[in-house]
Amino acid sequence: MILALLNAGVATLLSGPSTSQSRGARAVLVDQLSETFANPAFIANATSVLEQGRFTVDYYPAQQVSVDLYREVLSRGYDVIILRAHVARFKEADGRLSDEVTIFTNEPFLEKGRVAERASGLVVQSRYVGDETPKNLFSVTDKFILSLKGELGGATVIIMGCSGLRSQAMAQAFVRKGARAVAGWDGEISAAYADSATESFLRRLVTAGAPIAQAAQETMAELGPDPAYGGRLVSFPTGGL
Repeated sequence: MILALLNAGVATLLSGPSTSQSRGARAVLVDQLSETFANPAFIANATSVLEQGRFTVDYYPAQQVSVDLYREVLSRGYDVIILRAHVARFKEADGRLSDEVTIFTNEPFLEKGRVAERASGLVVQSRYVGDETPKNLFSVTDKFILSLKGELGGATVIIMGCSGLRSQAMAQAFVRKGARAVAGWDGEISAAYADSATESFLRRLVTAGAPIAQAAQETMAELGPDPAYGGRLVSFPTGGL
């Protein structure tokens, strides 16, 4: 069994759109962190920015974030997909952490659960170690993204967890499934920094209409990398859209 680990005490956060701002555009915010790192003010601000950009916004709190929810939501044709979720790096056989990542659900891991999906490498067991009792949860891999039915139809995807774009494998999976662009962090980040950076990023994308790569670069020029952990906001494709 592959075990994906999340560095204890390092929060995840990030969000933001850059696709169509035309009337009828749709965005979704999946908030796997609402139980462990609740931030109602951030959710309200992000939703307000999106709505000002004429997006209709759907929101899913942690209690609803399961493997099946990801499968359903990612197949609904949203223009912007914001995944406010922990991201973990895979643990190799020798104990080292690889650069490949997996995105947490809030679905408890069961030894007899999702056997076929685990055997196919679509989902894995991930362990969150924070201030509470450690939790073993299912998380989804880049193979899960590639297994989705249908295409993402040019969506902008925001992976909000630590090291979501540490490697390009997860972002490449989204793009191969039809996403227009993906944004995320190349390393670890703190909650306070990520909140501030995310709101700045969102406003550049939606209010100013900047391309995703430009919005990420401008956000980093304004705020710099995370002062505690060094994570930087990056985009894929690297040339920007």
